[in-house]
Amino acid sequence: MNAAKEREDERRAEQCRPRSRRPVVRRSKIIDFDRARRSGKKNIPPTNRVEEDRRKRDRMVERFNRRWCVCDDHRNVSIFKLIKEVDQTMRPGHETVYRLKDKDFLLYHQNKRLTYAVPAPSKNDPDGVKVVAKSAAAWWLMDQNRLTYEQVVFLPGVTEAPKGRFNLWRGWGVAPVQPPRGADWPLMRRHLHDVICSGNDEWFEFRMNWLAYMVQHPGEVGHSAVVLRSGEGVGKGFFAQYLMKILGHTRCICGTPNIFTEDTICTCRTASF
Repeated sequence: MNAAKEREDERRAEQCRPRSRRPVVRRSKIIDFDRARRSGKKNIPPTNRVEEDRRKRDRMVERFNRRWCVCDDHRNVSIFKLIKEVDQTMRPGHETVYRLKDKDFLLYHQNKRLTYAVPAPSKNDPDGVKVVAKSAAAWWLMDQNRLTYEQVVFLPGVTEAPKGRFNLWRGWGVAPVQPPRGADWPLMRRHLHDVICSGNDEWFEFRMNWLAYMVQHPGEVGHSAVVLRSGEGVGKGFFAQYLMKILGHTRCICGTPNIFTEDTICTCRTASF
């Protein structure tokens, strides 16, 4: 009786004793994450947080480089912004250059903060990682792949500037087209001949050659200046406005004539006597 009770107690104790489980070895599946993302699969876990955030920053820098660049503008470092004008009916999408200082650039993007993981090695943890939050502008400015130019030049008619040079010439104000046979411009021609040139055929021919040479050789300095004298409301400014639309970089300066304009082909100044 006692022996049977002892065996029953041993059986129950054996059932209550924790058993060591046999270790299960699972083979990890090697995933090519770049190939998986290109194939369109979703929910792909990142292989490395730092590497994944580095790729995100590269895409962000690439987007910024389409609109922004850092230029050494005659020993004054500025940030140039390229804006495509949408309200120009004669050439929609024409680019215009605006200059910003670094503080204005940072203020403009201050509300766009991005958080990325960056390497932070230490003595105790050589593979340390820390998470840093900065504005998108700050990340772009400190990135080595940002778009930077060593010099600002103005080369009218040149489509590709030398390496490291930012060309202020952004193209003509209107898209060049080949006029069809028989095309004419009677209204503006009559205005130039009868109003601007006072009906003088010799003056009209000189004026047309003067305009043609400026368009055919935009990078050369002009050899003469045309002075128009008449009463107010005759139409001198009307002609200048159309000329500005064609050139795209013409400025109409009112006031002091001694103004340095480095990105100007022709300067139209109005004055009263």
